[in-house]
Amino acid sequence: MQRMRRAVRPEALPARGGRAPGARGPGRVSARLLVVDDEEVIRQVLSRMMVPKGFEVRCASSAEEALALLEKEAFDVILLDNVLPGMTGLRALGEILARSRAPVVMMTGHFDPEFQKDARLLGASAFVAKPLDFDVLEGEIRKLVPEKR
Repeated sequence: MQRMRRAVRPEALPARGGRAPGARGPGRVSARLLVVDDEEVIRQVLSRMMVPKGFEVRCASSAEEALALLEKEAFDVILLDNVLPGMTGLRALGEILARSRAPVVMMTGHFDPEFQKDARLLGASAFVAKPLDFDVLEGEIRKLVPEKR
Protein backbone atom coordinates (compact mmCIF):
# COMPACT_ATOMS: atom_id res chain seq x y z
CA MET A 1 0.00 0.00 0.00
CA GLN A 2 1.41 3.35 -1.01
CA ARG A 3 1.42 6.13 1.57
CA MET A 4 0.09 9.42 0.34
CA ARG A 5 1.81 12.61 1.28
CA ARG A 6 -0.33 15.52 2.25
CA ALA A 7 0.59 18.64 0.34
CA VAL A 8 0.98 21.81 2.34
CA ARG A 9 -0.83 24.72 0.79
CA PRO A 10 1.12 28.01 0.97
CA GLU A 11 -1.87 29.74 2.57
CA ALA A 12 -1.76 27.18 5.40
CA LEU A 13 1.76 28.21 6.36
CA PRO A 14 2.01 30.92 8.99
CA ALA A 15 2.70 34.37 7.72
CA ARG A 16 6.03 35.79 8.79
CA GLY A 17 5.53 37.09 12.29
CA GLY A 18 1.92 35.94 12.32
CA ARG A 19 -0.34 33.23 13.66
CA ALA A 20 -1.10 29.92 12.09
CA PRO A 21 -4.59 29.76 10.63
CA GLY A 22 -6.73 27.67 12.94
CA ALA A 23 -4.02 27.12 15.57
CA ARG A 24 -5.92 25.69 18.48
CA GLY A 25 -6.37 22.64 20.64
CA PRO A 26 -4.93 21.32 23.87
CA GLY A 27 -1.67 22.93 24.81
CA ARG A 28 -2.63 26.15 23.06
CA VAL A 29 -0.82 29.01 24.72
CA SER A 30 -1.83 32.01 22.64
CA ALA A 31 1.19 33.89 23.90
CA ARG A 32 3.03 36.68 22.10
CA LEU A 33 6.72 35.96 21.60
CA LEU A 34 9.45 38.37 20.60
CA VAL A 35 12.46 36.63 19.05
CA VAL A 36 15.63 38.76 19.09
CA ASP A 37 18.39 37.16 17.04
CA ASP A 38 20.69 38.51 14.34
CA GLU A 39 20.57 35.22 12.42
CA GLU A 40 17.69 35.30 9.96
CA VAL A 41 17.51 31.52 9.78
CA ILE A 42 17.01 31.30 13.57
CA ARG A 43 14.22 33.89 13.43
CA GLN A 44 12.52 32.09 10.55
CA VAL A 45 12.81 28.62 12.08
CA LEU A 46 11.55 29.77 15.48
CA SER A 47 8.61 31.50 13.84
CA ARG A 48 7.79 28.45 11.70
CA MET A 49 8.07 26.14 14.73
CA MET A 50 6.14 28.22 17.26
CA VAL A 51 3.31 29.75 15.21
CA PRO A 52 1.59 26.41 14.50
CA LYS A 53 1.69 25.70 18.24
CA GLY A 54 -0.53 28.72 18.87
CA PHE A 55 2.10 31.37 19.54
CA GLU A 56 2.11 34.75 17.88
CA VAL A 57 5.70 35.56 16.92
CA ARG A 58 7.37 38.87 16.13
CA CYS A 59 11.06 39.08 15.29
CA ALA A 60 13.85 41.61 15.66
CA SER A 61 17.36 41.32 14.22
CA SER A 62 19.00 43.60 16.79
CA ALA A 63 18.54 44.85 20.33
CA GLU A 64 17.71 48.30 19.00
CA GLU A 65 14.95 46.90 16.80
CA ALA A 66 13.59 44.92 19.76
CA LEU A 67 13.57 48.01 21.98
CA ALA A 68 11.65 49.93 19.31
CA LEU A 69 9.06 47.12 19.13
CA LEU A 70 8.74 47.13 22.93
CA GLU A 71 7.80 50.81 22.81
CA LYS A 72 4.74 49.90 20.70
CA GLU A 73 3.82 46.32 21.61
CA ALA A 74 3.56 44.02 24.62
CA PHE A 75 4.90 40.47 24.66
CA ASP A 76 4.43 37.49 26.97
CA VAL A 77 7.95 36.08 26.54
CA ILE A 78 11.11 37.44 24.92
CA LEU A 79 13.72 35.11 23.40
CA LEU A 80 17.03 36.98 23.38
CA ASP A 81 20.28 35.90 21.74
CA ASN A 82 23.43 37.00 23.52
CA VAL A 83 25.46 37.79 20.39
CA LEU A 84 23.86 40.73 18.60
CA PRO A 85 25.19 43.56 16.45
CA GLY A 86 25.70 46.84 18.29
CA MET A 87 24.64 45.74 21.76
CA THR A 88 25.28 42.44 23.54
CA GLY A 89 22.35 40.40 24.77
CA LEU A 90 23.39 41.01 28.38
CA ARG A 91 23.35 44.76 27.87
CA ALA A 92 20.07 44.50 25.96
CA LEU A 93 18.58 42.42 28.78
CA GLY A 94 18.72 45.36 31.18
CA GLU A 95 17.25 47.73 28.59
CA ILE A 96 14.47 45.26 27.72
CA LEU A 97 13.49 44.67 31.34
CA ALA A 98 13.34 48.43 31.90
CA ARG A 99 10.59 48.53 29.23
CA SER A 100 8.81 45.21 29.68
CA ARG A 101 7.64 42.85 32.40
CA ALA A 102 7.87 39.88 30.03
CA PRO A 103 10.21 37.09 31.14
CA VAL A 104 13.35 36.83 29.03
CA VAL A 105 14.83 33.53 27.84
CA MET A 106 18.50 33.95 26.95
CA MET A 107 19.76 31.96 23.95
CA THR A 108 23.48 31.43 23.46
CA GLY A 109 25.96 29.20 21.73
CA HIS A 110 28.70 30.29 24.15
CA PHE A 111 27.18 29.03 27.37
CA ASP A 112 29.25 29.26 30.53
CA PRO A 113 28.45 29.55 34.24
CA GLU A 114 29.68 33.16 34.44
CA PHE A 115 27.32 34.19 31.64
CA GLN A 116 24.40 32.45 33.36
CA LYS A 117 25.25 34.12 36.67
CA ASP A 118 25.45 37.58 35.08
CA ALA A 119 22.25 37.09 33.11
CA ARG A 120 20.39 35.80 36.17
CA LEU A 121 21.53 38.85 38.18
CA LEU A 122 20.25 41.11 35.39
CA GLY A 123 16.86 39.38 35.41
CA ALA A 124 16.91 36.53 32.86
CA SER A 125 14.20 33.97 33.59
CA ALA A 126 15.62 30.99 31.68
CA PHE A 127 18.44 29.87 29.42
CA VAL A 128 18.66 27.68 26.33
CA ALA A 129 21.81 26.61 24.53
CA LYS A 130 22.37 26.81 20.79
CA PRO A 131 22.01 24.81 18.71
CA LEU A 132 18.45 25.00 19.92
CA ASP A 133 16.48 21.98 21.08
CA PHE A 134 12.97 23.14 20.15
CA ASP A 135 11.26 20.84 22.66
CA VAL A 136 13.37 22.27 25.48
CA LEU A 137 12.73 25.81 24.27
CA GLU A 138 8.98 25.26 24.03
CA GLY A 139 9.02 23.73 27.53
CA GLU A 140 10.78 26.80 28.94
CA ILE A 141 8.29 29.12 27.24
CA ARG A 142 5.30 27.13 28.51
CA LYS A 143 6.69 27.28 32.07
CA LEU A 144 6.83 31.07 31.82
CA VAL A 145 3.38 31.64 30.30
CA PRO A 146 0.35 30.01 31.89
CA GLU A 147 -2.02 28.41 29.41
CA LYS A 148 -4.82 30.75 28.39
CA ARG A 149 -8.26 29.24 28.01
